[in-house]
Amino acid sequence: MQGFYTKEFLISTSLTDVKSTLSPDKVFTIFQDMASEHAEILGIGGYVMMDRGLFWMTIRTRIRAYRLPKLMEKVKALTWLAPFKDRDIRSNRYYRLYAGEELLAEGCTEWAVYSFEKKTVVRLEEAHMPQIEFLPEEVTVSKFSRFHNEPAETDEVFSHKVVFSDVDLGQHMNNCAYVRAMFDTIELPEYKKLTPAEMEICFRAPSLPGETVSIHRRKEEDGYLFTVMKPDGAESAIGRLTLCVR
Repeated sequence: MQGFYTKEFLISTSLTDVKSTLSPDKVFTIFQDMASEHAEILGIGGYVMMDRGLFWMTIRTRIRAYRLPKLMEKVKALTWLAPFKDRDIRSNRYYRLYAGEELLAEGCTEWAVYSFEKKTVVRLEEAHMPQIEFLPEEVTVSKFSRFHNEPAETDEVFSHKVVFSDVDLGQHMNNCAYVRAMFDTIELPEYKKLTPAEMEICFRAPSLPGETVSIHRRKEEDGYLFTVMKPDGAESAIGRLTLCVR
């Protein structure tokens, strides 16, 4: 079976922002959707995994954006799996977004398989992965960050209640909802001046429906650092946006 999947589509109004370009958080959405569709084709989609008591877990994702496509622009997305062994605990999935031959964005996700029964990640062999034809390519995004930053007293702090539209099949806040909530802390006049260069998020602990999380935002020289904290003080996610000022 093909360890890669490609799809063409138009950048619709539901994917665009106030600048009539692909909203930065929707890059994560497109890549996540591509991964889900590919998993279905491989026979290891979300419902199949849930029936086995398993869940696809995203550990962290990093995306580099070169240009965000415009409203109604035709694009092509490609995703593929990095080679892995059955005994591995984690592996990578890669993504690219094109307009014709122009590379618009690319990214990498580190993923794992979570067992509800064992309440931990398990070896990939438990997912019963099919025999897959792998692509030899890798993307050129930077290596994943090692986040050690604790929230500081100088951080701006925002709150976000986890509502039904944030929650996915896993019964917790969806990965893309975190990215959207982080971007929502940026005021519109400032957002209009900014163009993302790289976006990264690392997930630590799930945020659950009804919880009100606090989003700590720290301005850095070239962007923002975000920390999402659960009500009990545990880190739920950490993100970094590296931005170019227009």
